[in-house]
Amino acid sequence: MKKRFDERNTMFSRMFEIDPGTEKYANYYAEYPELEKTDKLLRTHPEGVFSDRIQENALINGGFGLLWDLRRYSGAESVVQGNSQMENQPPLTPQDLTQFLQNTAASYGAV
Repeated sequence: MKKRFDERNTMFSRMFEIDPGTEKYANYYAEYPELEKTDKLLRTHPEGVFSDRIQENALINGGFGLLWDLRRYSGAESVVQGNSQMENQPPLTPQDLTQFLQNTAASYGAV
């Protein structure tokens, strides 16, 4: 049987789901202290995580922005609760998701 992978162990999940100063943060880095120093640097880097890829920055930010927005539609309680940036968002409907996807596709040139 394959061992399950803890998604929190990906850098991107840690950046989105583990907020400094929370109990979740303290618990996670108590278990994985070797990751905290690097993650603090990533969270506080003044030019952004991808500053060395300035030419691709808009594309990178757009892609990650889309993924961040789609997380709201996943329905996972852990995504909506416990994340300060998502807690104040209104409930979403299937119509909201449809409109979001149509607008996003149009912004990429789809017709």
